[in-house]
Amino acid sequence: MASKQNKKIEKVVKDLDEMSADENERLEAYKRKLAVWDYNVSIAEATERGKLDGVEEGKQKEKLEIAKKLKQKGIDTKAIIEITGLTKEKIENL
Repeated sequence: MASKQNKKIEKVVKDLDEMSADENERLEAYKRKLAVWDYNVSIAEATERGKLDGVEEGKQKEKLEIAKKLKQKGIDTKAIIEITGLTKEKIENL
């Protein structure tokens, strides 16, 4: 635990050194921190978009599978469109 506290103290001291340095060094340190924050936000947003895209892709695959089974059972295209929300073209291409 003391080791963890020492590392935290070292980081605080380093941050204070950066803050008390001359104006140009403070500006550069600030720019570095902004770049890291920007990167982290970009990664988080991309991850969330990826998850949402994956969910949507899964829903579409499921609809296609359902439509395929309905078509195999002889259900007419109009009914399949109403049930799945797929287009006529997608259903006909199954």
